[in-house]
Amino acid sequence: MNTGRWLPLVDRFVAEAFADDDSGLNLRHLRRTLHWLLELDPGADEALQIAALAHDLQRAFRDDEPATRDGFLDPVFLDHHQQRGGVIFFGGRARMRPWPNGCGR
Repeated sequence: MNTGRWLPLVDRFVAEAFADDDSGLNLRHLRRTLHWLLELDPGADEALQIAALAHDLQRAFRDDEPATRDGFLDPVFLDHHQQRGGVIFFGGRARMRPWPNGCGR
């Protein structure tokens, strides 16, 4: 895998976030997403690789989830999932300092 400077830090952050997930399925899902990104686009830049690896980070901090499988497709839930994931990621990035200039604004 073509890893940059920041990807290993994000991988560690994501792994720590899912440390209590005994099944390991969430972390596997995120790492497989990164794997398939690189299968489909071996030249994907590090920002895209980080996005693939952290795209479902909110799952580690679920505070409210739909009662049914179809609820995960609800636009209100998806908006919450996306917004909360961004807050979690960019809040946690402080532990990954130094961060590249321009990232996380």
